[in-house]
Amino acid sequence: MASMPQRLHIFKPGEFTAMSGERHAFTPAMLRGIAASYSPAVHEAPIVVGHPKADLPAYGWVQGLEYQESDDASGPAGLYAQVAQVNADFADMVAAGAFKKISAAFYGAQAPGNPCPGSLYLRHVGFLGAQPPAVKGLRNPAFSDAEDGVLCFSEPTDPSSPTQESAVTEEEAAQLRAENERLAAQNAALAAQAAEAAAAGRHAENLAFAEKLVADGRLLSAALPVIVATLDHLAAAETPIEFGEGEAKAPLLKGLKEQLQASPVLAPLGQTATTGRAAANGDPAPGEDLAFAEGANPARLEQHKQILAHAAKHQLSYADAAAAVLK
Repeated sequence: MASMPQRLHIFKPGEFTAMSGERHAFTPAMLRGIAASYSPAVHEAPIVVGHPKADLPAYGWVQGLEYQESDDASGPAGLYAQVAQVNADFADMVAAGAFKKISAAFYGAQAPGNPCPGSLYLRHVGFLGAQPPAVKGLRNPAFSDAEDGVLCFSEPTDPSSPTQESAVTEEEAAQLRAENERLAAQNAALAAQAAEAAAAGRHAENLAFAEKLVADGRLLSAALPVIVATLDHLAAAETPIEFGEGEAKAPLLKGLKEQLQASPVLAPLGQTATTGRAAANGDPAPGEDLAFAEGANPARLEQHKQILAHAAKHQLSYADAAAAVLK
C-alpha cells in the first residue's frame, strides 16, 4: 500500500489565469498571507480530484500551509500543504500514475462562504489527470512505500519568470476554432491561387514554344491547340512521366519538345503560292514537284497540288493551306 508524502507543492508566485478566464497575480507576500491565515479549525481544505463544486469526495485533508522563500534541496519556492488522512486507494491510484498534477483553488477575498473574509483562503487541493493544472511548474506528487516519498519536478521553474497557464473558456475556444477555420480557408485559397498562377505560367511557356514551331514551319497551326494541351498535361504531372529504360530513361515532356524542335520544316518560311508559281488549274509551277521522287504516291502528289492551289487563291503559307485542305 502506498503512502502519501506529508508535504505537497501546491502553488507558486506569478500571474495566472483562473478557469473562469480572469487573470490574477500572486506575489510572495500574498502566498505568505494565505499560509499564515490558514486554520484547519476554521476550514480544513480537502484533497479532491479535479475542482468539484462541493469539494467532494475528499481523499485527504490539508493540516497546514507554509511558504518556502526560495528553491532548495527540499523543493522549489512556493506554497506547500501539509497533508494527512489520505485515502489509501486514492494514494495507490496516484502512485499508479492516474493523477500526476496538483492545482489549488482559493476562495476570493469577497467570495460567499469564505471562512476568512477579506483575504484569499485555500478552498481545496485538486489532483488532476488528463486535465492540465492552472499553474505549471509545480512538482509532481510521488507516492511510495517509504514514509518520506520522493518528489520530482514536472517542469523547470524559473523564479524570475514564472510559467503562466491559461484556462480557455468555451467562448474563447469557439473563437479560436473560428479563427483556425478562417486561416485554413485563407491558406487553401492562397494555395489554389498559387497553383493557378503556376499552371498559367506553364501554359504561357508551352504556347510560346508551340507558336515558335509554327513560325519556324515545323508545326501546322491547326495542330497547335493539341500540342499545347499535351505539353500542359505533361508539365502538370506531380510525378514526371518518363519513357525509355535504364540510363536512357528521360522525362516525356523534354523528349517530346526535343522531337518537335527536330521536326523537318514543312515548307520554306514565308512561302506563299502565287499565280506565277501555280497554274490557274492548280498545277504546280515548274520545279514545285521536285520534292516528289519518281514513283511517288499519285494521291500525295495530287494533295500537294491542291494545297498549292489553295495557298495561291487565299494568299496563305503552305503550312496554313495544308491545314485547311487536310482538315
